[in-house]
This record gives sequence, C-alpha cells and structure tokens, in this order.
Amino acid sequence: MRGGRLEEHGPVDEVIHTPSSPYARSLTDAVPRLAHA
Repeated sequence: MRGGRLEEHGPVDEVIHTPSSPYARSLTDAVPRLAHA
C-alpha cells in the first residue's frame, strides 16, 4: 500500500520477483540479498 491505495496485487512470487509498479520495485530492490553481501 502507498498513500492508502493498493499498489500491487497478484501471486506472491510474481509480485516479489517481477513487480510492475516502480514503488513495489523499489521496495523489493531495498531488501538485502546474501549474494550481494
């Protein structure tokens, strides 16, 4: 959610691995990954 509105919806794997909205993409990009540590 962003500003009280639903930003993205769908199957979890799809939303996490291929988000369509720039906001959802920025959230998933902010998650630390072990491969990059």
